[in-house]
Amino acid sequence: MALRPMAFNQDVKALIPRKGIDGKFVFYSLSANANAIRDLATEAAHGTKKLEMDRLENFEVKVPADIEVQRRAASIALAYDSFIATNQRRITLLEELARRLYREFFVHLRFPGYEDVRWVDGLPEGWEYRPLSAVAEVNKRSIGVKDRPDEVLYIDISSVSPGSINEVAHYAFADAPGRARRRVAHGDVIWSCVRPNRRSYALVLEPEEGLVASTGFAVLSAKDVPFSYLYFTTTTDAFVGYLEANATGAAYPAVTSKTFESAEILVPGDGVLKEFDRLVLPSIEQMEALKRQNSMLAKARDALLPKLMSGQLDVSGLSLPQPEAA
Repeated sequence: MALRPMAFNQDVKALIPRKGIDGKFVFYSLSANANAIRDLATEAAHGTKKLEMDRLENFEVKVPADIEVQRRAASIALAYDSFIATNQRRITLLEELARRLYREFFVHLRFPGYEDVRWVDGLPEGWEYRPLSAVAEVNKRSIGVKDRPDEVLYIDISSVSPGSINEVAHYAFADAPGRARRRVAHGDVIWSCVRPNRRSYALVLEPEEGLVASTGFAVLSAKDVPFSYLYFTTTTDAFVGYLEANATGAAYPAVTSKTFESAEILVPGDGVLKEFDRLVLPSIEQMEALKRQNSMLAKARDALLPKLMSGQLDVSGLSLPQPEAA
């Protein structure tokens, strides 16, 4: 496959392997030494850090003389990343299918039996728009003075991307950030109050004991609707647009818990909600299983990478991880 022309700005550098050096091996060698390379960065303007090219050029990595050994080592690391990418594609597909079902039921109003219902003011009888506070509680649980745990698993805003919690940090409570106060439970939806356009939200399923979120999140706990419906209805483009329109602050636009509580959402009839939940819950659970598997794969890859790239492991007989059938 022919390479497409590429261009970078001045802060991005292209590393071109010399003859006899495998490019993937270089990539994974640098990944294995990411912390050491990061420490080479120097202070730049406005509190940022910059990695000077001469420092990177002089950074030493151990390279096998045989390029086939390089390729074998890199292929093992690549197998983990390929497995993770396959799982991520499956997650994306499952979420899109669930969102299509949501739109079919609650946007296009073509839910099972819609032909036979009575319509009132453009909605099926019994359906209505209500403030989110009528069907969910916002920030229901927080750590108080008298119930402080010994340890916490902390979710920071920076560790959440659309639909996914990418990292959880373990702290003794005494050493935890002061914002580590929002308790979360199974079925809660966490939503970053800062810069809602970034869509830093996630659905929490079967959390480990001691999981808490930053006070920069709004934690939404369903009470009169299934959590599956709460998740999908509070992560639509329309809901994100509502948050953006009500955010205040120029540098860091943000909303408050009241913004969430006041949001008008469609509350369908119980029968349709139960049917939607029945149909999408298996997809949600499968997505969660794939996310957990990806987390374990990434940890295994990261633990293996330094030994793999340094030559401490004999790669000649090392087996590759085998993906499950989709």
